[in-house]
Amino acid sequence: MKPILFYEYETKNFDDLNIKDYQKRFLKSLSESLVPNKSIFTYSSDTISATSIVGMISFDNVQIEILPKLLRRRGEEDGNSIIKNLMFMLSYTNQLEISDSSISSMAKNFDSFLEAYISIFANRLAKQLRKCGSPKAYIEEESNLGALKGKIIFPKNLAQNSFNHSKIYCGYNEFSANNPTSKAFKFVVSNLIKATRNSTNQTVLNQCFALLDGVSIEYVRPELLDHVPNAKRDPNFLALLNLTKMFLRKMRPDFSGNRNEKVFSLLFDMNELFEEFIYAVIKNGNFNVYAEAQKQKRLVEKVRSIGEEWENKSLFDTFTDITVTPVETKRPFIIDTKYKIVSGYRDGMKNPDVYQVLAYKQIHSKQDKIPPVILLYPKDSEDIRREYKVTDSDATFFAWTIDISRDLQRDFQAFKDELQEFLNHFSGVAY
Repeated sequence: MKPILFYEYETKNFDDLNIKDYQKRFLKSLSESLVPNKSIFTYSSDTISATSIVGMISFDNVQIEILPKLLRRRGEEDGNSIIKNLMFMLSYTNQLEISDSSISSMAKNFDSFLEAYISIFANRLAKQLRKCGSPKAYIEEESNLGALKGKIIFPKNLAQNSFNHSKIYCGYNEFSANNPTSKAFKFVVSNLIKATRNSTNQTVLNQCFALLDGVSIEYVRPELLDHVPNAKRDPNFLALLNLTKMFLRKMRPDFSGNRNEKVFSLLFDMNELFEEFIYAVIKNGNFNVYAEAQKQKRLVEKVRSIGEEWENKSLFDTFTDITVTPVETKRPFIIDTKYKIVSGYRDGMKNPDVYQVLAYKQIHSKQDKIPPVILLYPKDSEDIRREYKVTDSDATFFAWTIDISRDLQRDFQAFKDELQEFLNHFSGVAY
């Protein structure tokens, strides 16, 4: 079945989806449950609208793909440039190899970002398995054996072998391929085989499945792969582990709803990805600044009943997106990333954005030192470089845009130069 394609914030008529009524109802329930505390779609009586959640959902022979149109290069109508930029951002923020040749060429080969991601994973895994075989590790085993192996587990041996002294219940370490790493690989492979529509991906995944013969298909918690021995010996293997953990976190199959449908999803919030990407580039880009992500501060420090003394109370958390402190000036400023389309004199900014940015100024000020606060948006049709003065106050805030629609892999230095200009302005160099 051909995927149903949405772009972020796009609205379609329900009837145009060409799916059955029970599938529409099931999609509505998935929209509210797949991403905690967020909706993938919003609805009216006869329309469905995408939000900032992008990726894919598959169930009951229905596959829906949502792409971020703000990543599309100007003048290009197909989704290839979107897929390429999305993959670059995801790879960069997940610490995968951003120079991987498969990332640079995938837009030529795939019209689906899921298929591009599957291709990278499948080829990495096939390369690793052909070179080294299934990863082996010592795992703890217990069994009732005919000879001593390892150590005797006396309580279980007594319970099972009181009348059969030909057996010994033993605990031992077995050097086996049926370990968490191999199980994680096979779990991801088995589910991607069901999701892919690309014949090349299908072939490579089936080869990986065969090379993992003897390994159980079993979900593995991603954190169990954090300390795999000798992972740093091979960059491809380390990248493969990171990619596997991403799949385990983002696309764990689940059974939901009254029809007991098998749901398969790979979803990302562009608000979060935009923030993580900007933070990662600032942190790793040698900009002569120190960056902190999601800095926490308490909104309330004291409370009292009317007419009584103040009592110390720490209440109500607030979080800034990114706090940047220049090495030279030591004068911090706050970046509040907003993945939204902005244009026109009001810049498309919403009241809650402004309220939030003014709250940041108040909460994170120290005596008479009030940090600059900037709303940073992706560029749409025009560059925005504006400062706003609050009515009856000396307080100001800023709005700025940065271009993420360029070819981020090929023109990454140009993107960093644009970010450098932005940081310079608020580091005291030009501000």
